[in-house]
Amino acid sequence: MSTLPDVATIDWFELGQIVREALKTTRFGAKRSVYAAFAEGRNVGIQAVQRSVSSAEFLTDFVEDIDPKLALDLRAQPLQAVLTLAKWSNYGPDDAIKAGRRLIDRKLTVQELESEERTARLSGEHVVGASPADRRKFHTGQIAKLVRSEYGPDWTLAWAARGWSPVGFKSLRLPGPLGVFTSIPGLQLGFVSNSTQLPLLAAVEIRLDDPARQQYVSLSNLFALIGYAAIGYHVACFASSATTVEIMEDALRKIEAPNGTVLERIRIFLYA
Repeated sequence: MSTLPDVATIDWFELGQIVREALKTTRFGAKRSVYAAFAEGRNVGIQAVQRSVSSAEFLTDFVEDIDPKLALDLRAQPLQAVLTLAKWSNYGPDDAIKAGRRLIDRKLTVQELESEERTARLSGEHVVGASPADRRKFHTGQIAKLVRSEYGPDWTLAWAARGWSPVGFKSLRLPGPLGVFTSIPGLQLGFVSNSTQLPLLAAVEIRLDDPARQQYVSLSNLFALIGYAAIGYHVACFASSATTVEIMEDALRKIEAPNGTVLERIRIFLYA
């Protein structure tokens, strides 16, 4: 593996693209080891590498389709700024693009960007014309891309729960005995693949501003996900904050499961 500059000083977009290339030739279930190898090589946490990858994906897979020049200009912005824009795009994609342009035009600082994103998130207001169906479609598309990137190109959406239904699918409760999982806030999507008989449950959490509540909800979600892994699902949990990722990964490490393969089916990702 080639030597890379430190995450704090490098062109994070370049790092993200290099890691993405490495991931393309990584076998199923081994992508985390790629993140870990790059992180160890640079003496940084895995999250730093994952954030570089997710930010690079945001620019190339989302912003570039809307405004190629903006996508190019944002490469020179701090990683935290692009992460904030990516988060904003999860619920207000048009507002995120507008904020990105203001950032490039120096009409907005990184601190002001973070403040405006937080205000928009807490207010619940979204760009005019972006209906709940629009946002559901956006999230569904983003998660489908991430699933194919992490698990393989042949994974396809089979069902959706709690109203997060793409065209051609009806809302329904999750299959299996853990239907109570539908009460958990977030997005749940089911995927299938020709390469395995095991289905995949993709669960997306929302970010809560109360740390205590966040921990409670995260652990509650984790127990439900373990249940789905136990009845034969691969599980991909896309958490909306690094804190949630750490809470869930720490809990998984501490759990002593009679059947280790159950926990091995659960993977936690940062969905910035």
